[in-house]
Amino acid sequence: MENKRSIILNGNTTTHLMLVMLGLGILATTFYLTLHYFDTLYPTGLGGGSLCDLNSFFNCDAATHSKLSNLFGAPLGIFGLMIGVFLLSNYLFKSVFVEGSLYFTLLLNAVGCIALALYSLIALGSLCPFCTVYYLLSFLTLALFHFKSDYRLPSIKVLILFGMAQLIAGGGMHFYDQSKKKEQLVIADSLIKDFDSYANLGNPKVSSPHRITSATEKFEDAPLRLSIFSDFQCPACKALSESLGALAKKYKGQINIQYYFYPLDSSCNSKMTHAVHPVACEAAYLASCSGDRFSEVHDKIFNHQEDLNSGWLKSYAANLGVEDCFGNADTRKKVVELIETGNSFNVQSTPTLLLNGVKIEGVLPLNQLYILCDELLQRYARKQ
Repeated sequence: MENKRSIILNGNTTTHLMLVMLGLGILATTFYLTLHYFDTLYPTGLGGGSLCDLNSFFNCDAATHSKLSNLFGAPLGIFGLMIGVFLLSNYLFKSVFVEGSLYFTLLLNAVGCIALALYSLIALGSLCPFCTVYYLLSFLTLALFHFKSDYRLPSIKVLILFGMAQLIAGGGMHFYDQSKKKEQLVIADSLIKDFDSYANLGNPKVSSPHRITSATEKFEDAPLRLSIFSDFQCPACKALSESLGALAKKYKGQINIQYYFYPLDSSCNSKMTHAVHPVACEAAYLASCSGDRFSEVHDKIFNHQEDLNSGWLKSYAANLGVEDCFGNADTRKKVVELIETGNSFNVQSTPTLLLNGVKIEGVLPLNQLYILCDELLQRYARKQ
């Protein structure tokens, strides 16, 4: 046993430093991912944006809104965080039994990382940047144990204790998630107060020809008026688009929803210095050509967000019979005019909404949109 290499018992200073840095990196990354999960699904204000959303491929929103983002309401980040705690706890116990169990745990974790990465690439068509950092840190930590420690066999007792710690952490997150769901039901007062604190910028001077739903011919005549500045390659915009059908159904005859193109793509948006979403302008051109079928085309483009490229868009344009319109200079001009409307409201990110003239950045959960719309309808009824 004395001749076996051990990171904890006889590792050198460099090895110890590397292990501590990797452990702290895992803790920091998973702590952020856990916070991001709750901040995204249960926002408390009207602000939006995240340092984890870089572009259409590298973003956290797609992963956070996916089915594999949590286990019974406990975000997966909490389980990675516990691995970081387990990793650094070896310095507390200084046991070869813990060291062997850590190697086994890191091996299983690496398999899980590969599975989640493949799911993100294949099913979501994107990668979460912080998740990717976690994957890399996990593989580096496993490699460090593989090359610097000879202890491979786990201790059943240690694994049981670690499993119990994971269950406690996961259970705690589950109950916290349930409390956040309940909290959403009682936040109406603070949400409405927050909404009222924002300046009313009024309706866009140029109405969009593209409607998701219409209650009145003139946009400004409906009691509920929602203008959306959006990008077809934006994952958060896709999340919002999935709420629009329910919103239109609940407030049928009372709400007008109009869509403005705001591609984060320099080929049609003068405010952009580069193409964050490289085919967002092309997607806007196609949707602009859809005429009365806009709502259908809007949904289909978002449903195929992972497949969007020039070839797919041209093929869809051919199926719709709008190839000439799709490549027409007049189409580009119309799209740019709608983008300029967004610039007049100083749109900085997508999606950006105007709900009865109040600017909201980011995605609100559907139940929060219901809270605001119900309040606005009550105010409208009191004025009649």
